[in-house]
Amino acid sequence: MTAKVFNIQKFSLHDGPGIRTAIFFKGCNLKCKWCANPESQRTEIEVFTDTSMCTLCGACTAICKDNVRRIVDCRLLLDYYNCSCCLECYKVCKSHAISLVGRDYTLEELMTEIKKDLVFYEHGGGVTLTGGEIFMQYDFVLELCELLRYENIHIAVETSGFVSSNKFENLVKCCDLIYIDLKHYDNKKHMEGTGVSIFPILKNIGWLAENNKDFIIRIPVIPNYNDSPCDAEGYANILAKMKVKQVQILPFHSLGAKKYEFLAKEYMYKDYSSLVNNDLDEYKNILESYGVIVSYAR
Repeated sequence: MTAKVFNIQKFSLHDGPGIRTAIFFKGCNLKCKWCANPESQRTEIEVFTDTSMCTLCGACTAICKDNVRRIVDCRLLLDYYNCSCCLECYKVCKSHAISLVGRDYTLEELMTEIKKDLVFYEHGGGVTLTGGEIFMQYDFVLELCELLRYENIHIAVETSGFVSSNKFENLVKCCDLIYIDLKHYDNKKHMEGTGVSIFPILKNIGWLAENNKDFIIRIPVIPNYNDSPCDAEGYANILAKMKVKQVQILPFHSLGAKKYEFLAKEYMYKDYSSLVNNDLDEYKNILESYGVIVSYAR
């Protein structure tokens, strides 16, 4: 059994207690317009193309069976949306303008990589499984969690929660800490922003609360989407009904903009400035007024 992973981040301090190893799985069933990791969206191994390094040799255009790479007016033009990710362009590029995003790992390979950091886990750290969406590679992630539990390694997972109840409950029972995103509190707006319904997510959050699991709701605060005081009230009401105790606010940032360029994708939020914690103090105060413990994501 293998899984596609696009990043292994060592010495992570932001996704759970202590020093952590964060494993980023490819594939996501949401289509968030502000996504900071567009390379996580497709399950396939794909390519980044840095056109500033391209020598216009034409090797990639000649071999591209999808006809998505063309040289026009001394410029390399790309069509990400029709690319089948055959990776032939990567094999022939001599200028290192093309790089791979993701690779296949077996359970044994990933555990070998994880065990290199055992010394950190023994002092309160652990492993964080994130993405993308971990449930897109459910069978692999479930087996990985069982191996981690056998090694007594703390497991945190990050998920949108958009998955069937059976799969959700089965996997999170193996985990010590669950971060679950709530992109919006209104189903219509949630559909507009992510392409999926909010109701399976709310059902899974409710299960976490009812079963006293250690979980934290994460709210990505996005300009002109869910960033107003009225939005904070909307979140506060729905969280209070579900008896949610802890929330993390994730201020919008545009650090992933360059990745869209490398993937030849349009970045819908290119005209928006990043938010900082101070921008959201009123937002935080409203949530706290409902008895929720609120922190900013580090």
